[in-house]
Amino acid sequence: MVKSGLQEGGNRTHADLSRVSPYRLATHLGMALLLFSGLVWNGLACLRIAPLYSRMVVDPRWKTAGKMATGTAFATALSGALVAGNCRSGYAR
Repeated sequence: MVKSGLQEGGNRTHADLSRVSPYRLATHLGMALLLFSGLVWNGLACLRIAPLYSRMVVDPRWKTAGKMATGTAFATALSGALVAGNCRSGYAR
């Protein structure tokens, strides 16, 4: 996965598993999401019909809501990566 973020355990217990730094995991996931989003955006731009979209009028509130939903989904995915890379994830203290 993220080779530069691997850390070795050393006491031959359940903690002896390889761990990934949560920050590097989140960075890796964030860059992958941005790259994938850019590829999808470009692909859809190549497929759309220009005259149809030039006449379409969209309420600015819908555009704002769409951007907020996209940002929230991106932030949720990154926060999930931060929790997933943590060795104490899932434990309540």
